[in-house]
Amino acid sequence: MRYEEIINDTIQAQQGSDTTPVTNTTGSYRKAVSKALEINPNIQTILDYGAGIGYGTDAMREVSQKDVHSYEPSPTKWFKMRKDKPTFTKNTDISGKYDAVISLNVVNVLEPDLRRKVVLDIVSKLNPNGVAIIGSRKYKGTLDIIKTAIPAEEEKAVWVGGKVYQKGYDGSELVDYLKSILPTGYIISKISNICDNAAIIIKQ
Repeated sequence: MRYEEIINDTIQAQQGSDTTPVTNTTGSYRKAVSKALEINPNIQTILDYGAGIGYGTDAMREVSQKDVHSYEPSPTKWFKMRKDKPTFTKNTDISGKYDAVISLNVVNVLEPDLRRKVVLDIVSKLNPNGVAIIGSRKYKGTLDIIKTAIPAEEEKAVWVGGKVYQKGYDGSELVDYLKSILPTGYIISKISNICDNAAIIIKQ
């Protein structure tokens, strides 16, 4: 499937992904949006891609005082815990482009084909000179100690409880993965102190 076809395709939520959102990751979102603004102080619009229950969206609005939208394709937990709703629940409804896209601990719960679609969709939402920050869990020290984990076919990936997919990234693996699938025209580098493992993508 060509890049143009992938980014115009409807993305289906990963099985079990609606069980993974947690409430204690707002600090990572605050750090991520602050880093994006450090790279490009002119950022005005931000998309929280895979927003979970939206607490990260709230945190980024508070820190940045910018226009922050949320996209969550599996909003079951959001609707249970909040009275509002995500800005988008379908990727094909996101018609505009953003100065920054933040996606934390999303790629690690996606199986390979869906993960590739999501990454390409994320960068397709960027304005020229836009900044994307993608964060992931690591494998070493986290996924490798989950007692209910069943090894998956993909390296450093497991099924947690047989229902939730988790793929860990250690060292420079996330950057190497992003470089392997993104078309030309992007600068990709590793950053620290966001979540377990994170990378910055800048659209030239």
